Amino acid sequence: MRSPVTTRRSFAKAGAWSAPMIAATSHIPAYAASISIPEPVLRFGIFAQVAVEDAGQLITRLGTSSEFGGTPSTNGTVTGTTGTVSHGAGDFTPGGSLGGFNSGLYGGMGLWFSSPEDASGNKLAGTATLASGAVIEATYTVTFDEDYLVYGPDIYQQNTSNTIVAQTTGPAVEATGANSAPMRAVDGAETQDGVTWSATTTFTTTDSAVSSTGELEYAQLLFSQHPTFYMENPEASFSVTLRVVSGSLVGVTDDGQTVTYDLAGRTVTAELPVITAP
Repeated sequence: MRSPVTTRRSFAKAGAWSAPMIAATSHIPAYAASISIPEPVLRFGIFAQVAVEDAGQLITRLGTSSEFGGTPSTNGTVTGTTGTVSHGAGDFTPGGSLGGFNSGLYGGMGLWFSSPEDASGNKLAGTATLASGAVIEATYTVTFDEDYLVYGPDIYQQNTSNTIVAQTTGPAVEATGANSAPMRAVDGAETQDGVTWSATTTFTTTDSAVSSTGELEYAQLLFSQHPTFYMENPEASFSVTLRVVSGSLVGVTDDGQTVTYDLAGRTVTAELPVITAP
């Protein structure tokens, strides 16, 4: 029997058979297995502030509003015996919740969220959305001294419904702050228990609020656009508790990554103690 002879023809055939395998693997980078797409992160917060416009006056506004109480203090709190005195709680919108995000003041009452970022805080191209139908409640509690007449805020109309418009640009934003989606505000029934007055306003978004990388870095719902306050210092403690009843944030990056946060149950309370009028 003759031994197999390796000819150029047989060698070429063997080479032709194996060449596709070499070609198929030679273009795969050595680091390909380590490539990963950053998972998106959304930053968000809720905040509340109770303020008196001028603690040195009897005739002055006291309660929650976007029109007074604004401060450069990032926690929304101002101490003192004259001028604006306030107590803020929660996480206020970066850059300011009142008067615009870039040059605004901190105050009012609301909820904010960022456009998508990575875990290090670097922006990712994409959007974040709080869908229409989110529900948030603000419960106001005013506690009087036993010797005082108990009464509700001048600016509160029980069993009424009002519309809060979306405002994202223009003079209104510079004056009071951005509101990224329209809402319906319903003032519930007032109740009195001994020396305490209380009531709850329910806010429902009627369209989506959206933040977008490179366009609107933060979206904000400013509930204090529907204010509740006294026109005269009641010499009583005033607190507000803001609670998310329902609502989810959904972040989507341009490369298809998604993240969802259920905001239901998140709560913040701000209380201004008794300010004694002069």
